[in-house]
Amino acid sequence: MKSGIDGAVSSTQVEWTPIVPTNAEVLADLRARLVELNLGISHLRGPLRRPNALVEERYSIRRTLDSFANHPVFRIPPEILQEIFFCCLPDDTDGPFVPSPKTAPLLLLNVCRAWREIALAAPHLWRTIRLNLPSKNYENTLTLFNLWLERAHSVPYSVAVVYTDYEDKPSPDVIIEALTQTSEQWQDVRLELPFKDLQRLNALEGKVPLLRKLLIGPTDAYFTGLQGMRIPPITAFSVAPLLREVRLVTGFPFTLELPWAQLTKLQATSLSVCECLDILEASPSLVECTLSLRKSFDLMDASPIPPLEHLEVFTLRTSGFHVDLLHCLTLPVLRELQFYVAPSAVSNEPNIAKVTAFLERSGAENGCLKEIRISGAYDLVTCPIMKSLVASGVRLGAPLDRRRLMDTY
Repeated sequence: MKSGIDGAVSSTQVEWTPIVPTNAEVLADLRARLVELNLGISHLRGPLRRPNALVEERYSIRRTLDSFANHPVFRIPPEILQEIFFCCLPDDTDGPFVPSPKTAPLLLLNVCRAWREIALAAPHLWRTIRLNLPSKNYENTLTLFNLWLERAHSVPYSVAVVYTDYEDKPSPDVIIEALTQTSEQWQDVRLELPFKDLQRLNALEGKVPLLRKLLIGPTDAYFTGLQGMRIPPITAFSVAPLLREVRLVTGFPFTLELPWAQLTKLQATSLSVCECLDILEASPSLVECTLSLRKSFDLMDASPIPPLEHLEVFTLRTSGFHVDLLHCLTLPVLRELQFYVAPSAVSNEPNIAKVTAFLERSGAENGCLKEIRISGAYDLVTCPIMKSLVASGVRLGAPLDRRRLMDTY
């Protein structure tokens, strides 16, 4: 019966590649045979006659061992091998990856005994993991997760827990419990869980000192009926001194408390105009911001907010064009502007005048604005302010692939 990481992974019914004898195992066998030969030769009586089979075999084994000893790979220090192993990890640019016996670090455990020991002794090889739930077997998933964190020791780690099939499967209580026990090591966290499980994380308030990046969102249909209701907020991340980057999936800023003032990068989906303005006003340190708006009827309540003095890259993704949102914004150091506009949304002079005023007070006036990407609003593309900006060196980028952009969410 397998145990540990091997057992947890094999129990997920992933087919392992058969173990092939490795250099380390061959060396062990040769050294054992050399001991046998030396013992056998020592028991021979009388002078050795040449050729002698035992002597010749011993000579051959010694030559083989000498050639192995002089091979460069056997002279690489373990700490260098650990760095090489680290370079073999899957790309985690888009977040933590799902463990697989076909990729590092699990693959390294199946090469040879020496590599296995070196890999297991390198905490930085085990500092990122993604769990897609529900798993076919919660116990195996929990075992793998606990062993992974055990190998990470006390180093900061990145984790993603993405939960689906909420209607059919029970809540992952054991996973939540195991996850929260190491919250002080969290660095990059993605949590897509049932709403009630996100609320259970409130016990972690003030216990995420290393958290730098957060993606969070509810996964259940139950949540959609909560908007606008008085419900207990999620406060788990309200105190996170290093948190700088946040991505909100499925909106819900109305019930999420964050240290907005210290954020420098924000992505959020399914927001109303007023929710966008509330978030932006609470986040004066933003440098990069991407907002996806839903259809809303709160435009009459929209009012200008103070200038965002640090916002350089602003992306607006929407099925319509909320001119009233831009009318409420001033971005003095805006360097790059991207938005999708419904073809008929800006085809009147008042709307074009509002967009023109926004551009004039947002980067265009002081020369900060370098690039604009627009899709849909052809009247806006050909308006005088755009012609003037292009003439002054501003790059008018190709239309955005809106479907691709929305698919990223």
